[in-house]
This record gives sequence, C-alpha cells and structure tokens, in this order.
Amino acid sequence: MTTLTLTRDGASFNSLLATTLVLMLLLTACSDDDDSGTNPDDNNPDPDLVEVEMIEIPAGTFMMGGEKNFNEADERPVHQVTITKDFYLAKFETTGKLWREVMGDAGNSYVSDDRPAGSVTWFEAVEFCNKLSELNGFAAAYTIEDEEVSWNRDADGYRLPTEAEWEYACRAGTATDFYNGDLTVGTGVDPLLEEIAWYESESGAERFSRPVGQKKPNNFGLYDMLGNVSEWCWDFEYDYTADAQVDPVGPDTGTRRIGRGGSAGTVAHFTTCSNRLTIPMSFEAELHSFRFSRNK
Repeated sequence: MTTLTLTRDGASFNSLLATTLVLMLLLTACSDDDDSGTNPDDNNPDPDLVEVEMIEIPAGTFMMGGEKNFNEADERPVHQVTITKDFYLAKFETTGKLWREVMGDAGNSYVSDDRPAGSVTWFEAVEFCNKLSELNGFAAAYTIEDEEVSWNRDADGYRLPTEAEWEYACRAGTATDFYNGDLTVGTGVDPLLEEIAWYESESGAERFSRPVGQKKPNNFGLYDMLGNVSEWCWDFEYDYTADAQVDPVGPDTGTRRIGRGGSAGTVAHFTTCSNRLTIPMSFEAELHSFRFSRNK
C-alpha cells in the first residue's frame, strides 16, 4: 500500500494532491473494469433488464446414465460424456413471477410467483428463451418458424440445456443416484431424497409443485434439479450407446423431446439423476416446466 504524506510546502502539497487524484481515478477505472468473475446476469443494475440468477457450470467429464436394477432401459448403457465448454444454468426452475415478467399474461398466469411456471410446452419454453434474450440484449439462440426450431449454438442468448448438460449439472461431480447419495427405497420415503426433492412418497407429500429453493441445493448451488417439476431439455429422444460422447446434442429430427428430473408426482426411483422422460413437444402439465441455460 502506498502512503501519501502531505507537507506544509505549497508546491509539494499541490504535487501530492495531483498524484492522489490520479491514483483515485486509476483505482476507479480498475474497479469499473473488474467483474470479479461474477455472472453478468446476477444483480444487474439496469432496471430495464430482467434479472435472473444463474450458476456457472465448469466444463468436465462424467459417466451418464444408470445400470442398476431399478434403472429403465433408456438409461443404459452408462457411457462417458465430456462437456467441453463452461456454461450458465438457472439457479432455480422458471417461476411464475419470471414467466410473467418475460411473457406477460401469455399462459401460466395462475401460477404463484415463487412456484415453477407449470404447463409449459417445449415450444413455449424456447419462445420464452428468445424473448428473455431480446429483453436482456443477447442474440437469440433459436430461429422459430411455426413448429420448426433451429439452434444457433454460437449465440449468447438463453436456451434450453442439452440432456447431457442437464445431467452433468445435476450430478455436480457425483456418481450416485441422487446428488447427495444412493437410493435406499423403490417407493415410499427415501431419507436422502427427502433432503433435496419434492417427490411422491408416503410422507404426506401431495402431488403439486412447491415454491422453488426450499430443499438443499447440489454441489454447484442448483436447487430442485430433482423433484418438484420435471424440466425440458433441447434433445429429441434417442437411445444411448456405449461410445464416449463429446458435447452431444441428440438427433436432428424427431417428434418427442427429453424431460429430466422427476417431479412431485414421481416415486423415488423415477426421481434420479439418470431418469429420462420422452415427451411430445406440445405436452403440458402442471408438474412439467423448464430451467434455462446460456453459453458463457
């Protein structure tokens, strides 16, 4: 640290004062340029932008799928997947409040502010992503022509995560059934799942969504990745192979998309990191929604 000492000599005083002012200006400039690695979407000072909370997910490699007795056929075989680029993923499932900020009264207006915006079709989810991109000054990730949707993978706008990105972010460095450990029951109350998810159990839980962020997050700081509502991914349905994959995005065509995470209406063994849903793109249900991602 530099210590400045003022003298009684006028010339010295003026020189030191000028030096002090220059240092203050330099410090201010450095402070303005330093983003300290924070997510640019968080705590945005521009009141015209829609504030969203996102978590930076680092690139890495993991084993995707599950091969235990309770795992479904479409979760097999377990295979290696590498995500080569860091990306952002929403900290919470898209809430009713955020939906209305972006989409106005276009559907889902009955959903309370802090609960996930349910009954969102896949098409509505990608429309939301493009609209949020427009509002926050990012390039739209999708070109939408009727029911034909193409993805510009270089765009910096909001988008749905790929299925591989979703499972990688859900696991957050773990290799267990849940991101806090392994399944202990097929139905009924699973003590570990109780800590992190709203799901169908024998604990008196009812089959409707809950306010986001009430259970424990995973190691990345993401909430409700399991349970509460299932979440849309980008990918068309497809079968796994044993081959190692790098940044997989699913097939180019299809009629059904992938959903992940289980919900308040699924039992424990359908509420795991590897469980998959294949869903028509026009499907809508209160316990099905989405969270969005964005390229770093």
